[in-house]
Amino acid sequence: MAVPARFRSAAVLVLAGMLLAAGCSGDGTTSPTGTETTAAPATTTTVTVPVTGDLDDQYAALVRIAEELRGLTFREDPELVQVPEVAWEERLRQARSDVAPDEGSERFYRFLGLLAPEDDLGAHLGALVEVDVVVRYDATTNEILIGGEHETLSPLRQALVVHQLVAALLEQRYGPSALAAAREDGGDGDGAAALRALAAGDAAYFQFVFFESVLDTEQRSTAALEAAALAGVPDTVPEFLIADWEFPAVAGFEFVAALVADGGSAALDAAYAAPPATSEQVLDPDLYLAGETARPIELRPTPLSGYTLWEAGSLGRWGLEVLFTGLFPPGEVIQAGTGWGGDTYRLFLDGDQIALVLLYQGDTERDAREVTQLFIDHAREVLGAGQGVEDGDGFLFDEGGPYVFLDRAGDRLIVVLASEPSAGDELRALAGAP
Repeated sequence: MAVPARFRSAAVLVLAGMLLAAGCSGDGTTSPTGTETTAAPATTTTVTVPVTGDLDDQYAALVRIAEELRGLTFREDPELVQVPEVAWEERLRQARSDVAPDEGSERFYRFLGLLAPEDDLGAHLGALVEVDVVVRYDATTNEILIGGEHETLSPLRQALVVHQLVAALLEQRYGPSALAAAREDGGDGDGAAALRALAAGDAAYFQFVFFESVLDTEQRSTAALEAAALAGVPDTVPEFLIADWEFPAVAGFEFVAALVADGGSAALDAAYAAPPATSEQVLDPDLYLAGETARPIELRPTPLSGYTLWEAGSLGRWGLEVLFTGLFPPGEVIQAGTGWGGDTYRLFLDGDQIALVLLYQGDTERDAREVTQLFIDHAREVLGAGQGVEDGDGFLFDEGGPYVFLDRAGDRLIVVLASEPSAGDELRALAGAP
């Protein structure tokens, strides 16, 4: 239940925020989110290749600079390909098509109140793709693709090319996309998100290093103006979609900065041999460095009559936060996320009907209480499910709105959501006590 991963780089969106937040100060202390970083994006590498001449000369220099900054070498240099405007528009149309939402995710987002009736999820995702796809790396052809015809590369496009060159280096050396896809295929969506954040944050970090150490003050100002002109996300795109789109590069940037601060590029390279296992480790690098991962939990079999199991896995800390992003104050959402210790969920569909069961594990009983209260507030304020009543050992909402049942025991919580009360009752019985 997340934004499709194939085109999630957020390179333009993140670079725009990074440059504007930094105010082109060149002090290297501002992250893509505009907050103070745990480690200033800096490198001891001295760039020895000037970016001068025509397009081909500039690109050849950027290839070598990407290698110098990242400390890796290409097995085969990617080719720069300029794509004519008409062909680029066709690529954009294909990209918008490729991020078309699946039936289960769209229905789930609407059910939770994250999407309004008038929202077109496919159009929103297409808008994010259109903003973000300016320069792309095609791993199948080993090409850096840039739209339009250019005699030289502007400062912004130089930074974006470096971003994609670092991404190409990582694919050639470590293959993070294939590793993430394997996790996804194995039902570990949260682990896949963590691995994508490692790679996206790696590229974003060294894009910023390039901005700080190679571009001069005038070029940084020009790049900021270019980025501001390009990175306009329509106001109609829901907050949770923008946050989820940006997560790999934004959270990944902070994660990579923490690894570099802890052990330099060697620690970053080592992370591909032992990647972060959860989005929580990305959001809290100290947990990754300490080797602390999710607590194992198991949900009972729940063969719901007449329904098809659409999806199963773990929301993860980030996925849990996404459920409430834009619906509640950020502080409440983050507070709920920080106590995540593990979860497992199953999403069921039957025609227009939907049902979900979630088993949440908190780090402490207090964490589970906080998440329970957020689900209660969500049922009352967003779903319009009434005030709720005590029912058995749990709390039940079934007053004309969606069926919501919450049952907390210590540091665990069972959540049952259903559009049909009969399905909710059956799923509740099957799931049992937490």
